[in-house]
Amino acid sequence: MFCWLSVVWMCCLVPELSTLYLIQVTAPEYVVEGEGAELVCDYQPTPGQFIDSIKWYLNSSEIYRIVPSLTTDRVLTFPQPGLKVDLHRSGLLRAGSHRLVLTRITRHGQGRYVCQVTESSPPFNTMERGLVIKTLAFPTKHLLVSNLEKEYHQGSQLRSLCVTPPVYPKPKVQWFINNIKLNEMISTECKVVQPNSLWTCSSHLTLTVPPPAVKTSLERRLTLTCSMVLLPGITYNATKESILVSSSGPLEEPLTSNSYLIYNIHIFIFNQLLILIMFML
Repeated sequence: MFCWLSVVWMCCLVPELSTLYLIQVTAPEYVVEGEGAELVCDYQPTPGQFIDSIKWYLNSSEIYRIVPSLTTDRVLTFPQPGLKVDLHRSGLLRAGSHRLVLTRITRHGQGRYVCQVTESSPPFNTMERGLVIKTLAFPTKHLLVSNLEKEYHQGSQLRSLCVTPPVYPKPKVQWFINNIKLNEMISTECKVVQPNSLWTCSSHLTLTVPPPAVKTSLERRLTLTCSMVLLPGITYNATKESILVSSSGPLEEPLTSNSYLIYNIHIFIFNQLLILIMFML
């Protein structure tokens, strides 16, 4: 009974021995290649303790260290490909908060960034927390949609090609016709192109005109859209139009009942006027 109570007592005391907490690490999820980012590490030391060091890692490799108690070599950086540390803007913001400022981030600078905080007295409590930063490369050119004819007859084959400009990460290509998404008859191939190792895709669309989802009796115009989705909420579109024709020419809208009624009213009025004129003579 005594041993069991001792174990429980010791377990209950464990949290009291270490109250160093890393509250959070904040940083952007995505960074445009060539631009910079600010990472902030918020922590709460054990009462009465001082901080021995704050270290930053990228994918397990140390990139920055600060030892607040030192007067010389207080800050050290460890060069890594794909980023540069801005020493003038990096440092302690206030008690319990440290900022790391990075510039010129490239593809090699993406990955998991970890903030590690260590106290200066036994038991030298250490805690760490991290997050992942990814890079983006936006397109510098437009999407290209080709091979679309000016006119299509019912039952003919529509074949079109959409080529996306170089981007990063790998994009997703989607096709729409008259704002209706097409899920079949699509063949897409993506590859990495040099010199910047960006992704470009070629998407081939083949379908019989008109597709079943398009109501061509009232829709004579075919609007074809190729869409490149880089990230949720970041989409680029290219649109082209064509005309759907029948064997006798462009599809016409059928004569409606309203048009027929107006025609009969005109004939009735004309006949009444003719009778009135004859009566007056």
